[in-house]
Amino acid sequence: MTILKAKEFMQKAHEITGDSAGQLLSIKKQFEERNRAIEDDRRLSTEGRVEAKAALKKEVGISILQNSHTRMQEYKSHLSKAAKYADAIVYAKPPKPDAVKLERFEGELRRLKTELQIATRADAAYKKLTEFVEKLDDPYIANIVSDQFGEMAATIIGAPGSDGHTRQNLSQTFGTLQTKFETDDVRQARTIMESAQSMLEQPEVYTGPIITDAVDNMAGPEYTRYLNRTDEFFVIEGNEGHRPEDYKEEEVEVGEDPNSPEALAREVTRARYAWDFANHAILIEQAAQEKAKVAYLEERLQRLQEGQ
Repeated sequence: MTILKAKEFMQKAHEITGDSAGQLLSIKKQFEERNRAIEDDRRLSTEGRVEAKAALKKEVGISILQNSHTRMQEYKSHLSKAAKYADAIVYAKPPKPDAVKLERFEGELRRLKTELQIATRADAAYKKLTEFVEKLDDPYIANIVSDQFGEMAATIIGAPGSDGHTRQNLSQTFGTLQTKFETDDVRQARTIMESAQSMLEQPEVYTGPIITDAVDNMAGPEYTRYLNRTDEFFVIEGNEGHRPEDYKEEEVEVGEDPNSPEALAREVTRARYAWDFANHAILIEQAAQEKAKVAYLEERLQRLQEGQ
């Protein structure tokens, strides 16, 4: 279940960056239409036309950053959840073997440590360690060896004949030990976890010269520079009131009835968020669709609550 959730949230994060250009093109289309309307408005003087265009640029610039701010929060939320679910898989503890097997292993590990300490050459000691690792057949026991690998490696490195190759070989053996019992789910989870963590270090929802040029042309560089740093923009004096509400995603409980009042209430919240998002982005047609969806869901929820 958790690997599916990790994949789901990673996919959601990629979808946000994937459709950012499309969202921006829709905003650009609305901007160009409104800009042409200003050009064609004969009631405006030359000075009035300049003022109207400046006001439009400011409105669009703030809308783009509001849009980016919410998308960035959603993006980071999805990445954090992907990393969390993947982490649970990667670091899940394997089941403990039966007492007899565990006791036998502990005795063999003690003997191995003794043999390493009295070995006369590093290569002979290393051979004993690799043979021991190759025979391991239980992930719980492999974790114990992994935890104590540093101690045994230090013994081998300190033995006569140790050199740079000894360290390299020990590193390879340790890597093998770490992945020896990894399932496909664990390997996928590790990839997702590492990717999500890397993306969270430098989160960007808008990238590439096409996007930055489009924002420059619509609003100007004073807005473009904050595309992926909207927190900085909305703490500037005079901009605080334009900061949109923080993104919040509520997850549906597993097995929950999608027609229950709780589930419908969450649908209403998501639809309102989508409506607000479309308004910020100046997506007129989408905003109208989302508004209609909100009204429909609110009516369903009201009927359901009245029938209880």
